[in-house]
Amino acid sequence: MRYFREIWLTDRFFYGAGGVAAVFVAGLLHPLFVWAGWLGFAGFLVATGLDLRLLFSRNPVGPSRKMSQRFSNGDDNPVHIRVLNPYGFPVRLRVIDEIPVGFQIRDMQLRAEAGPGETMEFEYNLKPVRRGLYAFGSTHVFYRTPVGLAERRVTGIVNPDASTVQVYPAYLELQRYELQAIAEKYSNTGTRLVRTEALSLEFDQIRDYTTGDDPRAVNWPATARRNKLMVNQYTEERAQAIYSVIDTGRVMKMPFGGMTLLDYAINSTLAVSKIALTKQDKPGLLTWSSGVEQFVKAEGRKAQLHYLNETLYHLKTGFQESNLQSLYVGVRRFIPSRSTLMLYTNIETLHALSRIIGTLQQLSQRHLLVVILFENTEVSAFRTGKSDSLDTLYDKAVAEDRILEKERIVLTMRKAGIRTLLTPPEKLTTAVINRYLSFKKTGLS
Repeated sequence: MRYFREIWLTDRFFYGAGGVAAVFVAGLLHPLFVWAGWLGFAGFLVATGLDLRLLFSRNPVGPSRKMSQRFSNGDDNPVHIRVLNPYGFPVRLRVIDEIPVGFQIRDMQLRAEAGPGETMEFEYNLKPVRRGLYAFGSTHVFYRTPVGLAERRVTGIVNPDASTVQVYPAYLELQRYELQAIAEKYSNTGTRLVRTEALSLEFDQIRDYTTGDDPRAVNWPATARRNKLMVNQYTEERAQAIYSVIDTGRVMKMPFGGMTLLDYAINSTLAVSKIALTKQDKPGLLTWSSGVEQFVKAEGRKAQLHYLNETLYHLKTGFQESNLQSLYVGVRRFIPSRSTLMLYTNIETLHALSRIIGTLQQLSQRHLLVVILFENTEVSAFRTGKSDSLDTLYDKAVAEDRILEKERIVLTMRKAGIRTLLTPPEKLTTAVINRYLSFKKTGLS
């Protein structure tokens, strides 16, 4: 029975059987076709027997799957399948991997031709859009000989420990943005100082004046003592506390590209925290909804990024309206000293803004606050689409009103002295990193 379960008949088998049956039917018209049908049937049986004999002449080793035990949310994660052809003749391979149901991929097949004794390496990518635990099933490979009437299915041995992966926030994305931080960091190292756009507030040393130095940095007492021009050298102010403040209320449930706004905020938080550590600042985390839910104190230790990653892995949104007053109380309690707050939330109406703008102003007076809002790219795309009916024109007018209201929200906040960043979800990480680096250059604190 085990061998029968491994046999899969191909389309070529059914075409051949149909052809033999058609010849027998033609025998109703002339007896000669009956003899031809029996000859064809005998040849078909011989070919099928030969095919099965070739397929079961060896015992193939099952395919093996190789992948990382951690997947990066929102990124392409490679999965490798290795298959060995144990036969002494070329075969056609068809590989089916049982992908976790969360990916909703049901038609994934990998095909190739392998020579005698050749090992084939297959690779495909999976892009998760939700954090959590994903379980893979078995990996099946179907061998087909040059006869091609049947296939032999061989299933790889499933190791439960190696068939589950954890999808974490986009840690692969960190590597892409780290180069930007390294370039900024190394601009102030070496034997010659490369000028930045603005001086920060941290004094480094007094040195000889060189052509191109800012005249405002001349140290006149040192110049008088040494009888030559001396200048103060400044470096980026370091060890600042950079807190990512994430709203986990219902406004962050909105999906874009399969990911929620919360997932985009989490990915951005990790990228900014990584760069903050590179710039020798101290990243931290605070999440809130009806009250403060998670708090990670700002630290400059090496394990800080791992600690943040583990905390963000389990973060979920709720259905309740977030209470900004509870955030203000939590910030006063957990973050007493002046820090940089990157506040991820979403405000859709001016009425909602009117209820919280006073609290935002209070936070902005005590800290360097940046309120990060999300642009609804789907509404923007709908507004620029074609109109083929009167109903579509009405819908586009509503979309235009929503876009203008979001712009009025940003303008109102900026007039109130609140730094605001409006960005599409897919460009969130780049926009937040650029805002953080601009703060470092201009010396804001």
